[in-house]
Amino acid sequence: MGALGYFRKAVYCTGTFEEIRPVYDGKCWVKKDGKWGVIELTGQNDSNEETAGTENWKKLYTDYVQSAQSEGYAGYSLIYLDGDDVPELYLYGSSTAQGDQICTVKDGQIRAQALGNGGLSYIEKQNCFCDSGGRMDVYYDHIYQIRNGSFVKAAEGNYGAEDNTNVQTDAQGNPIYQYSWDGTEMTKEEYEQRFAELFDKDRAVWASKGNGGCRRDPPANRGSVKS
Repeated sequence: MGALGYFRKAVYCTGTFEEIRPVYDGKCWVKKDGKWGVIELTGQNDSNEETAGTENWKKLYTDYVQSAQSEGYAGYSLIYLDGDDVPELYLYGSSTAQGDQICTVKDGQIRAQALGNGGLSYIEKQNCFCDSGGRMDVYYDHIYQIRNGSFVKAAEGNYGAEDNTNVQTDAQGNPIYQYSWDGTEMTKEEYEQRFAELFDKDRAVWASKGNGGCRRDPPANRGSVKS
């Protein structure tokens, strides 16, 4: 083989070496300037760890679902909320009191967000989803995103009766509601306009479709503008 030279921590680039042998355990034999030596390919271990972490979501979700079943959750599905290739786990509860959960994986751990029962809608792989729900004349639309592996509430909409123990009605008998986004009061029309700016409902799908989850009418079909 001729004289031996030893290259340590070299980075492989096309055309750098005259010959290169198959990589094993992050190292390989290479030939440069007529000499053979061993290099360690930097970044190889990082790549392996990233791949392992990506694949680990299957076991994490399986274990989490098994635990959820013991707590009485009605079922689950895998959906794609953000733009990566690892799905989110959606657990739907068996009652309004139990509610639902949406889960994602970050750094080998499950991150979970509690939701209302049957109210999750989302735009696939656009990192934007909405938790809508409520009862007894108090309702909400909460817009979420996933940022750095955590669920973040990007906007909060609320509407309902000022006093749900004494709901006022208009001349047509419709309940009179108050509307707000992020604490700013507005009319129903303004509420719907802001909602449309934040979340494209025409492109969204219900995560609970087919599981018998509760449904509610959109805000446009509830109440009237408070005078």
